[in-house]
Amino acid sequence: MRAGARGYLLKDADKDEVVRAIVAVERGEAIFSPAIAQRMIQYFSAPSTSPSKKSQPDEFSELTERELEILNLIAKGDNNNTIANKLSLSIKTVQNYVSSILTKLQVTDRAQAIVRARDYTQLRDVVRNWPPGDLALALTDLPLEEQVVVFRILPRKDAAATFEYLSIEQQEALLKAMAQEDVASLLNEMAPDDRTMFLEELPAPVTRQLLALLTPEERAIASTLLGYPESSIGRLMTPAYIAVEEHWTIQQVLDFIREHGQDSETLNVIYIVDDQGRLIDDLRIRELLLAQPSKRVADLMDRRFVSLKATDDQAGAIIEFREHDRTALPVTDTAGILIGIVTIDDVLDVAEARTTGEIQRIGGSEALDEPYMDISFRRCFRSVPDG
Repeated sequence: MRAGARGYLLKDADKDEVVRAIVAVERGEAIFSPAIAQRMIQYFSAPSTSPSKKSQPDEFSELTERELEILNLIAKGDNNNTIANKLSLSIKTVQNYVSSILTKLQVTDRAQAIVRARDYTQLRDVVRNWPPGDLALALTDLPLEEQVVVFRILPRKDAAATFEYLSIEQQEALLKAMAQEDVASLLNEMAPDDRTMFLEELPAPVTRQLLALLTPEERAIASTLLGYPESSIGRLMTPAYIAVEEHWTIQQVLDFIREHGQDSETLNVIYIVDDQGRLIDDLRIRELLLAQPSKRVADLMDRRFVSLKATDDQAGAIIEFREHDRTALPVTDTAGILIGIVTIDDVLDVAEARTTGEIQRIGGSEALDEPYMDISFRRCFRSVPDG
């Protein structure tokens, strides 16, 4: 309820009950199924074990009064120094208490402790500047229902970025546990290339269901990327890039980047296209920043660039990135029209997957569809047919 819910129905609620609940919530009421309402009545009518002090939640029964006090301060966002000053304790003592709290709650960091304390508003502020990879790692140790709540209160872009760092198995489990509107928000905010890599791992019926949750624009992008051959560059590319025309001034380009750059996958390289959309050159952002604002893009061009075709094999992209030391390469169709870019991180994922497959084959096993470290010893080293 603190996370924003206005009621609770059991999964077996009939159609009329669901409709009545929706109408009631729309009017500003709270709604509960009879079974849940009975539980709440029993909870609030139960006598307090200590009328003079707030009773400790059952799930925190292992914590001492002092540890519970410190947990509440952690949930408010206080650091160790602040807690030490408020409670007149040494910093070392507070550190020991915090370590004990994390151990007893079986969590690894303060963010997870805040989740356990159910202070989700504070959690949003605490993790605001966390790298998505670190946040994903912290969340994987939480129960699934708590992961769902955390993803619901995160800003949409942060939630999508964090979701991309979860394993396929974790992503599937999370989506199954989330409400449909939360799933739609998450998928619509994901980077197109990462979303494609996720969708192509799912059974076809599931992929179709998830595609239906996308906005028309995002659905068109996802369907286009999924339409390329499985091992092609088209599956890895994203349409999030900055393209300008050669007659623009440098000032116009910089203004355009400021307005649209936040939606681009990378700003290291800016692409130049003609009036038909054909790629004719690319420029590193450094060149633009150092040029006089009154100069035109054409003044900086040499019309020498490297690009990939959407139908090229992904293995070829690995070679191109190695030879040209780029963080991103443009992708064109057969007519030379710029249709996307592919970034080094996605290519490295492909290279890692290929390397893992080679290691498995060297060890006498097939390339398996499971993470290498999760495969049993017997399966990984089973014998191969003589040949």
